[in-house]
Amino acid sequence: MWTGEKGAVAASGQQFKFEIEQWRGQVAPKSDMAVELTLVDGVLVSLTPVQVSDVAMERFGQLSNQGTKIAQNIFHRAGTGTAIVYGLFAISALFLPFVSVAGAFGPAGTSISLPGVLTGVGNSGDAMGVFLVLIALASIAVPFFWNDRMASLSFCLPLLITLYGDFKLYQAYSTLRSQVTAMFGSDGNPFGDMIKLSLGLGAYATFITAAYIAIRGILQYMRTSTPQPQTARF
Repeated sequence: MWTGEKGAVAASGQQFKFEIEQWRGQVAPKSDMAVELTLVDGVLVSLTPVQVSDVAMERFGQLSNQGTKIAQNIFHRAGTGTAIVYGLFAISALFLPFVSVAGAFGPAGTSISLPGVLTGVGNSGDAMGVFLVLIALASIAVPFFWNDRMASLSFCLPLLITLYGDFKLYQAYSTLRSQVTAMFGSDGNPFGDMIKLSLGLGAYATFITAAYIAIRGILQYMRTSTPQPQTARF
């Protein structure tokens, strides 16, 4: 609050009164202005205006530092090896071809990643598939935020989503095969010539990395579930 000659500013639950002589800005003070206070023994000595952008950058820096610390704690809780394999799973799932198809599914040489398979082979867009992969990746943080022995089983989520992708692929393949068989009959079925499907590097890489993560989670769960022997002296 500023009246033209005197003013008051609130900080840390206290209110400090000041006069124009204590003002260190090149523009006149006004309400809702961000300022930096200089206190000596709890007494206000001066006020300096602060740019809103500077305050925002400072807060962003603080949030970034907090986010970095949380991420480090999450990786430490999961273990360095598991964290690295999570990264390999992310690369395999999002960027490597899960399946290569030709014919009825699409033009020759079409490669589909895991998100596309999860969304449905032949469907446009893979937003839902990407969302499922991100959920699988987020499972690394569950033991950090949920301090329970069951939290380690969340590491099985990447494997479950990978197997769900395998099921969706098999489902699409079987559906198309049934449609072609119904159209041409069992004799002279040109299905083999109409479609060629082969698993890509991503299919093997995602399964191997997801299986490793799941095993690590199960072993961690078993270690925390096993009662520790206790000794007593008589």
